[in-house]
Amino acid sequence: MCLGLKDYKVTGRIDVLEEPKLEFRVYLLDLAGDDRRNMQLNPKHVPNPVVSDRRSGVFHLPLSRIVYASNFVEVTRP
Repeated sequence: MCLGLKDYKVTGRIDVLEEPKLEFRVYLLDLAGDDRRNMQLNPKHVPNPVVSDRRSGVFHLPLSRIVYASNFVEVTRP
């Protein structure tokens, strides 16, 4: 007895709308050893900080967020 079964293919898609966001990238600044020494010896010395690409952080905030103040704290990792 044939039941007349047929094959069906079901496909679908879910679209999720996300709020637009801004990407923020924070770069840490490093000082050369010469600058550190010169700053200790001469209080009027103006250092030349160097942007460290290796130690940067990225975060995203929705456009609806307002940041009134921020504070960056150094975290030491084991």
